[in-house]
Amino acid sequence: MAKIGETDSRWIVAERTDGKNVGNWHWSEKDLLPFFKQALPSEVEETNLESDNAKATVTKVDRIDGDFNAMNRKGKTIFVWDLTLAIKWKGTVGEKEFTGSAEVTEIYNDEDGPYRVSVKVEKDSSEATPVRELIRKNLTTVLKPSIDKVLARAKEQISVQAPVEVKRVLAEDKPVVLKQATTTSGTSTSASGATAQSNTKRSTATMTIEQVVVFDIPPPPLFETFTDERRVSAFTQGPAQIIPKAGGAFSMFGGAVSGEVISIETNKQIVQKWRFASWPENHYSTVTLSFEEQVGKTQITLKQTGVPSNDYDRTKSGWEQFFWLRIRGLFGWSYKLR
Repeated sequence: MAKIGETDSRWIVAERTDGKNVGNWHWSEKDLLPFFKQALPSEVEETNLESDNAKATVTKVDRIDGDFNAMNRKGKTIFVWDLTLAIKWKGTVGEKEFTGSAEVTEIYNDEDGPYRVSVKVEKDSSEATPVRELIRKNLTTVLKPSIDKVLARAKEQISVQAPVEVKRVLAEDKPVVLKQATTTSGTSTSASGATAQSNTKRSTATMTIEQVVVFDIPPPPLFETFTDERRVSAFTQGPAQIIPKAGGAFSMFGGAVSGEVISIETNKQIVQKWRFASWPENHYSTVTLSFEEQVGKTQITLKQTGVPSNDYDRTKSGWEQFFWLRIRGLFGWSYKLR
């Protein structure tokens, strides 16, 4: 999966010839995870925990995974992180010494609650229960100030006055001209004017992408995010147009993605003919987005059939990197992939 800051060029609108992003006006991104990995160990290692009958010390930050990104658009900087931390520890219960590891998850930019901590003890026994519970219940309390401190330092590396370093930036917004789908002699045309996949003579090996993602927002505003071209333009950070009705054409990422709406049911489902401009001529996948309300949340079930096999990995990772993650960053709706 490409990291933000190492963006897949197929999803990018264009690149300025002078390589400049004056005043951070255009969408730009920077990966701050390397800074976080470098700075956190010195803040966390040798942190101590203590209770009436147990003591523990963080001896090593063993692994840091996830994403920590700065995103700029029109002079505004948004920070999004989703991190997992693995540590080593040593501890005592009375005279007994123990060692082990712990994994800390749910370190989110939009989550103020305690982290989720799972603890493992080497040579585990019932005698280790006090130190295990000490770490499980109290590690968040001692880690959070250190993590917040490093996050704040990382944010200081980015400012509106000091533009984000990027490999590519979006070009000046230009209107995207869509061709409304028409039918002539049984041959349908889409936003790109290409003949539909059913009539192509070239055989392309394909695969299917399936994802289930749950957003902490009811269906109506989330559904509108996929059907209102102002919202689509906002989270894709490039020119986008969409005619939200059966037979309506759409274009996103300045024409890098285009297609046609096959069917649409408000707040329930969107079915599209969907293609990258880089795919074989006349080849379309079918994207189905199903929206299901779950007690104030929305479960989106994505199914994309007909994806060229040689483009499967990048297309699959693009759904999270350029849709789910950016929707969360722009609108503040947290999500989880299932």
